[in-house]
Amino acid sequence: MTLAHLFLDGQFLDTRSGRQQAFSLLFDMNRLFERYAATRLHRFARRYRLKLVEQGPRRHLGHEENGRGRLLMLPDISLLDESQQPVIILDTKWKRIEGPDPLAALSAADLYQMAAYANAYDCGSVALLYPEQAHLRAGQRHTMTLAVPQAPKLTLSAVPLNGQGIREDLLRENNKTKKNGLVADGSAISPFR
Repeated sequence: MTLAHLFLDGQFLDTRSGRQQAFSLLFDMNRLFERYAATRLHRFARRYRLKLVEQGPRRHLGHEENGRGRLLMLPDISLLDESQQPVIILDTKWKRIEGPDPLAALSAADLYQMAAYANAYDCGSVALLYPEQAHLRAGQRHTMTLAVPQAPKLTLSAVPLNGQGIREDLLRENNKTKKNGLVADGSAISPFR
């Protein structure tokens, strides 16, 4: 109840000591941002008759000789077509982009993770979604081709934090080949072209 009174009185908790005793209030920002991004993508998924799946589809990266799976993969967000195949796999990152070149700021671990998803799920389009920030603004897209079989496209995009959906210019279609209204490069289908 004390915490509610603080909010209603327009006060806030601080890391410094004071007279008011209160419980700590912590949020898992990685999970919170993942859920936020998923809610922003629901309209897009419905428009193109795609199924939005959070934390899936689940698949193992490898299997032992006895068939036991190893390293369960759980993509943050996947958009699946009518045959339940991923059209695009999206991973959210609650991180800062340091420096003016967003692609150069990506960690090797994040790039390996996306390459593993693209390869294991046979998905031609993967994306990293970061919160909008100084060097990565909503509406900007940065792309690269990953050096794995089928040469999937990786897109780096920003999610606006002002409550708006993913901007339409991120989802525009500007290629000749389409499937379900999505842009396609051979087997690579992406809402981010």
